[in-house]
Amino acid sequence: MTDRTQAVLDWIEARAAENTANQDENIVVPYIKSLVQKAAPKTAPVAHEGSCERKG
Repeated sequence: MTDRTQAVLDWIEARAAENTANQDENIVVPYIKSLVQKAAPKTAPVAHEGSCERKG
């Protein structure tokens, strides 16, 4: 897992903590986190390519 993926997962958890009183009842967050983890390997090359284009 990349640092960027971990940062996204941390952000999701932080937003959920702000908006949900009881984290044990929040069934959406684990699902969203699983989607991010599944998508990360597929989207990483595209994100890297885009960041190189902006720098160059």
